[in-house]
Amino acid sequence: MDQVRLAASGDGLSVVPGIAGGLQAIDGDGNAIFRGPAGQMWDSAGDEQPGPQTQLMRAERTSVTDDPSTPNDPTQPGKGDATAVLPVKVEDDSVTVHPDLELLRGEGTVYPVYIDPSVGLGVSERTKLSSDGDKFWMFDGDKDVGKCGTADGYSCGGGYVDRMYFEFAPTNLAGKYVLDATFRAKETWSFNCDPHWVDLVRTDNISEGTRWPGPKQLDWMGDRYVSAGRGDLCSPDQPDSWIEFNEAGSTGYYMPGSLESLRAWTGAMSADQVRSQVLASSDPA
Repeated sequence: MDQVRLAASGDGLSVVPGIAGGLQAIDGDGNAIFRGPAGQMWDSAGDEQPGPQTQLMRAERTSVTDDPSTPNDPTQPGKGDATAVLPVKVEDDSVTVHPDLELLRGEGTVYPVYIDPSVGLGVSERTKLSSDGDKFWMFDGDKDVGKCGTADGYSCGGGYVDRMYFEFAPTNLAGKYVLDATFRAKETWSFNCDPHWVDLVRTDNISEGTRWPGPKQLDWMGDRYVSAGRGDLCSPDQPDSWIEFNEAGSTGYYMPGSLESLRAWTGAMSADQVRSQVLASSDPA
């Protein structure tokens, strides 16, 4: 066996190459409906089952999974299994992966060997959009949220508005009904010591091609009246702080069998006031 070829088709979807050897299925608007990383394969060298095995592990491995915290998931390589990454080749009507022949046929390979050209429900994504046309796809670090202008001796721009979007993959929630959820975003700076409103809104999905004014807003999920991140410039101190939004009333759309993602953006409610601008971190929860 030198390749695994799977037929690929969809009504209104196009399968195209993704990042790092993966793939994605996009709709007519360029939104990614499904995504998959590069494929992977692994043997059974790490199995701790009693009894004889087909071969003894003697060959040098491509890589070895040895994280003791890795859960015992039969769809993923386990501790001690030899693994290899398999870039996915995307064609008009098929998806193909080529097995690592050294791992497949090596003297030290412990069978059975598994080959998995993964296609999942997506990964967590983020972007920041500005009304001046800028976008910051999969940004790292802190970014502005709100109106960027001049106030209280600070200046960052000419009055454009920034919004931050986060999309969470429901991979571990598929087939479940969520009764309660909390969105946490870390505020690391504010214009002054006075609190201002910050909103959380559920939206349509985002993609690398999303531009201002961003996806359609679906419903309002909450707000917080906060100021954080100015440290000892305020009295009392205002350290960086996690801002929490409890979404107990907005989580039912994770219906059993649903393929939707949890999508939300955080922004300043009073976008016409420069003092409502904050800095937020790229790692919400």
